[in-house]
Amino acid sequence: MNGCVPVDFWWEAKTQLQALAGGSRGDEDDWEVAGTAREMLAKLEERETKPFA
Repeated sequence: MNGCVPVDFWWEAKTQLQALAGGSRGDEDDWEVAGTAREMLAKLEERETKPFA
């Protein structure tokens, strides 16, 4: 999503991202997905604090 979808459109997926970020209990792929979700959530949180940055 990072390269193709603007951050503003990520808001709709925030709940799903939160679920994915907490689900790193399986194999390496699960850990990678969870890590990516955490990175995306961090960008959303940054956007909340600095909306026009």
